[in-house]
Amino acid sequence: MFARTLGMMLLFLVVTAKTCEDHSVDTIREEEAELSASIDSIRQEFQSEHLSETDLAAFEEKAKQKLADYADYFLIVSDTSLDTSFRNQAGAMIRELFYTGETPAGFPICLNSRFFIDSMAVAESLHRSGKQEYTGVLAFRQECRSVTTMDTIIVDISCKRISVFAAKTVKIFGNDTLLVWNVFLGKIF
Repeated sequence: MFARTLGMMLLFLVVTAKTCEDHSVDTIREEEAELSASIDSIRQEFQSEHLSETDLAAFEEKAKQKLADYADYFLIVSDTSLDTSFRNQAGAMIRELFYTGETPAGFPICLNSRFFIDSMAVAESLHRSGKQEYTGVLAFRQECRSVTTMDTIIVDISCKRISVFAAKTVKIFGNDTLLVWNVFLGKIF
């Protein structure tokens, strides 16, 4: 009885299953046209000459995230208990966060301590500073904490600023190369 019911269910599934459809030439052309339109739309968005207020606000938020990433990578680089290759990779990732010619400096190396940032805010909104560049400033609070088995001691607290840049960079998309907007960190002061 069970085998017969199972057989009937399988027969039902086979009979009601969707068959492979032959795509007509018109359908294929329509799909290719839609894909081409999507690619052109993406290209126009990424390669625009000017950034809208919405785009600038999004880049400011992305700059805050990159600053937080920098603090995280800095902890990895300064942790001598970690493997050297891991620390070197974190160092390479730090360099990618910074604008060409800018050097990642300004955070203290706290021996036997951990470094943190918080209270990030836009001190100076991104504004056009060149043909293909926008500049701004983030403000943040940095804190160095000494962590022991018994307690956590705040060694240093200071308010800092960091310049941020939105600029066009070369990105590779498949066989295409495009100039697209990206945000970078600059000097810490």
